Amino acid sequence: FQNYFRLYEKIAGMTGTANTSKEEFQKVYDLDVMVMPTNMPMVRVDRSDRVYGTEEAKFRAVAREVAQRHAKGQPVLVGTIAIEKSERLSAMLTREGVPHEVLNAKQHDREAQIVANAGARGAVTISTNMAGRGTDIKLAQGVAELGGLFVLGTERHEARRIDNQLRGRSGRQGDAGESQFFISLEDDIMRIFGGERMKKLFERLNVPEDEPIESSMVSKAVEAAQAKVEGFYFDSRKHVLEYDDVMNKQRDSFYRLRRGLADATTDPSALRTQVTDILTDALVTAVQEARVTAEPDKDLDVVSRDAIQRFINLTDEQWQPIASTLPREAGPELPEETRTALHAFSEQTYDRKLGELPEGVFSDVARALFLQTLDLLWTDHLDTMEYLRTGIGLRGYGQRDPLVEYRQESHRLFKNLLARFNNEAATAFFHVTIHAQGTGDRGQGTVTPIPQPEKLIVSHPTAPAPTGVIGQEVDVLGNGEQGTGNRDAAHSVSVLAGVPAPIGNKKPAIGRNDPCYCGSGKKFKKCHGK
Repeated sequence: FQNYFRLYEKIAGMTGTANTSKEEFQKVYDLDVMVMPTNMPMVRVDRSDRVYGTEEAKFRAVAREVAQRHAKGQPVLVGTIAIEKSERLSAMLTREGVPHEVLNAKQHDREAQIVANAGARGAVTISTNMAGRGTDIKLAQGVAELGGLFVLGTERHEARRIDNQLRGRSGRQGDAGESQFFISLEDDIMRIFGGERMKKLFERLNVPEDEPIESSMVSKAVEAAQAKVEGFYFDSRKHVLEYDDVMNKQRDSFYRLRRGLADATTDPSALRTQVTDILTDALVTAVQEARVTAEPDKDLDVVSRDAIQRFINLTDEQWQPIASTLPREAGPELPEETRTALHAFSEQTYDRKLGELPEGVFSDVARALFLQTLDLLWTDHLDTMEYLRTGIGLRGYGQRDPLVEYRQESHRLFKNLLARFNNEAATAFFHVTIHAQGTGDRGQGTVTPIPQPEKLIVSHPTAPAPTGVIGQEVDVLGNGEQGTGNRDAAHSVSVLAGVPAPIGNKKPAIGRNDPCYCGSGKKFKKCHGK
């Protein structure tokens, strides 16, 4: 999605927790992170972490701390990393007799009400890191004197941003507040980074299970571990982005070509230029390859003519202007005179095809042939690139840089895509035969209204169609209209040399949190939306 954001000429944003990710914003989006002073002085007290030996001891301590704060009337917001942890803590508080609310993104209709009451005297709210973020929790009268909202985190997250978002629910707009994290050596981040050292320290000091270690040094060590995790994930995202940058350049080139073809269908002169250039490139490539690979005893003129006749039969009158420009020997490239002659032949063929249909219909046929052929080849190319991306890392065992290898291979594949498009589009165009079925007078360029939409049959029985494109019917206007009237009102084109039309999804869209259509009562994302 990074390259999607890069499509915008200008991007900017505002958040309270971007400072810990400023390196990524700079390297990926070339954006500087500026820290603005708060509107009111921040008076929240951020206490050092409490570290326990086991997760069970940690949750017992959390329940005791919440009960004590609730008893003196101070509101408490408990943050958990998962719904399962919030439900576990809820059960423990229920056994302690502490009334509380659970905010875990399961109760969408009550979420606003729960957040609104979280600052009330003696309120206890258990929240996941996704619920209620960025919300000003209004403190009730007299709560500020008790210390304000107390935020208790039950585990450090992998990213410091999420921890800061949790802390940031307290002490907003100059309100009083406190925050503290209770962590254990069995938490994921402690187990992966530094857990063994802390465990040995606990054993050496013979710390009881329910006795915590509380030190600023421990908090700094945890934050250092979080920075390592953030760096690891940033490197992973950057690595993926480097590969996607290769694909992004191809994507830009492809859509520039596609937009050129799509726009040209509404401009007769631009369409003529675009199509004849494609035809000329295909003919030049075919002739050059045939001459270079021909056997020594072969007549190069005969080889060249045969290469062109793979696309379309040539009369002697059409062949002579081309033959007169061909060199006697095969070289690395054809002379410019030959390309000019082939371009003139392409223009003659284009004009002849154009005369077979009323004005305006030809652009519909060209769109069906060229755009859909291009789309089909692009789909195959994406599959090939995904296959290449999956296995390119193995080249590292051969002391080769997989990224460099990926760039080289993808460039070769993209050049092959363009060559295949020119070849298949030219094959379809040169061999296509166009005639109208209906009662209209094609010669006068008018069509008498008929009860059903007029059909255009496009076929080329003398040449093979591009792979997988036989017998497809497409709506050349792209609007799916059915009815009567003028030829422009509705045209359905059956293109035997075309490509499959895209399949539309006619089912109504279902939101991830909407009830599933099967009637199970579950949300769509938990049922058939998995």
